Amino acid sequence: MWPIGIVGYLKPGWEDADIIAARLSRLFSSLAEVDPLFSGWTRAGSSRHRSGVPLLITLPPKPTELRLWLEENAVLGARNGRKATIGYSVRALTPEQNLLRADFWLSFVPDDWWFSHRIGMTIFSGAGSPSVIDNPSNHQAFIELLRRVLLILATAWDCDWAGVMPGDYRQAERPFDTIPVKYQSGWMVYLAAARSTHIKPPQDVAIERLADGAMLFTAATDGMFNGQNPNHMLAALRIQVALDPLNDRN
Repeated sequence: MWPIGIVGYLKPGWEDADIIAARLSRLFSSLAEVDPLFSGWTRAGSSRHRSGVPLLITLPPKPTELRLWLEENAVLGARNGRKATIGYSVRALTPEQNLLRADFWLSFVPDDWWFSHRIGMTIFSGAGSPSVIDNPSNHQAFIELLRRVLLILATAWDCDWAGVMPGDYRQAERPFDTIPVKYQSGWMVYLAAARSTHIKPPQDVAIERLADGAMLFTAATDGMFNGQNPNHMLAALRIQVALDPLNDRN
């Protein structure tokens, strides 16, 4: 199975370590409830040998432990002419022996940094393991799993936008050096309620209206999203066109 990325944009602004730790706690708890594969997270980082927290993330999560993890991975920079914490960057992975693995990352740093103010997860097959979705009979269950993970990630962090396999699906028609747009299409795209009121829902795309007013668009529901499938690509393009007003507002 090829790696499948899920990415979300965090809302602008600063949150202290306690709030971020609470969000991490909610995220890891909810993921573990979805599937046992999303447990046993190992913290990653170059300073692991000096860490004051356990290598494995405790479940149920301990907010104090998560806060210390954040503080150990603070991003430093200048603020009012002085050295200060301007964000956090953490990463964790599920066990190598899992048939299905996940690589979680959080880049909570200023918006003007590259790859900043985002949260994401990459889901992939474990090393030496057969793909859990090689059998088409597993596809619908896997699609539902991706949907649930996307919604957990998006709602735990109040994301404005989040997507599965995100990308600008007009890219082939645009200049190579075009700056990527913020609100991208994808296999599945979550759009918060405050943003969904500014667009016209795309036609011929599966649309789910969530209880809080947010919307979920899905380009392919008949199986795994396939970039070689013209129907899938056209649906992704329709989602991108529908999101264009949001990019025009930025």
